[in-house]
Amino acid sequence: MQFELKGHFPQLAGVYVCADNWSVIYVGRTKNLRQRFYQHHKIADMVELGITKVHFRFVLDNDVRELSRLEKLFIDAFEPPLNRIARSKRRKW
Repeated sequence: MQFELKGHFPQLAGVYVCADNWSVIYVGRTKNLRQRFYQHHKIADMVELGITKVHFRFVLDNDVRELSRLEKLFIDAFEPPLNRIARSKRRKW
């Protein structure tokens, strides 16, 4: 999968949503959106699902508690397939 940068990703904290043309496939949070875009750890999983084009959307916020709340809200609402991990393994920053 190749990334085509359309627009600029800020070097700020935020919650991001990865979607193909039809559905949300992953929700995550990061302290640096630009770095996460280029070093995303779910690329292999996306390729395995046959996804060739991914759209990124993000919400910026420096409040760690708010980012955690938004990430959980989005995961609960969209039930993305690549977020199916045990809650005990989720990072707590």
